[in-house]
Amino acid sequence: MYLLNDIIQDLSKVLKLNGYKKGRMTWYKKAGKLSIVFAIQKSQFCVNTWYYSFGIGLSDLAKKEVTSMTDCQIQYRIDNVVNGIMLTVDNISQLVIKWEKMYGTLQQLRICAIESRLPLQTTSAAIRYLTSVDLSVL
Repeated sequence: MYLLNDIIQDLSKVLKLNGYKKGRMTWYKKAGKLSIVFAIQKSQFCVNTWYYSFGIGLSDLAKKEVTSMTDCQIQYRIDNVVNGIMLTVDNISQLVIKWEKMYGTLQQLRICAIESRLPLQTTSAAIRYLTSVDLSVL
């Protein structure tokens, strides 16, 4: 069985190559006025269960650079096992890259907000910010 520590070690290498910085079990990447965040969170109920969390933190709303999942206004989470199959490091790194491509710029986020295509775990403040900012200044 692939242990969580092995996954963290292997993911660290891949994500570092893609510009992410690491702090414990969280990786983040600054992208203008937002941060792309990925974290692994252990389950408090089972040692073989953990979660992969994907987040976007808007610096203007947080009033600081976002480097943790706690400060992300847009989040999505999946279990380490999907349909009975444990996700591999390749699967996870592809999901991080897909997350970044979908939500990695303010322009993409604004389009998703206007089209109601943001994850369900998006704060109302983020939706308001993304749909009411003057686009002509960008």
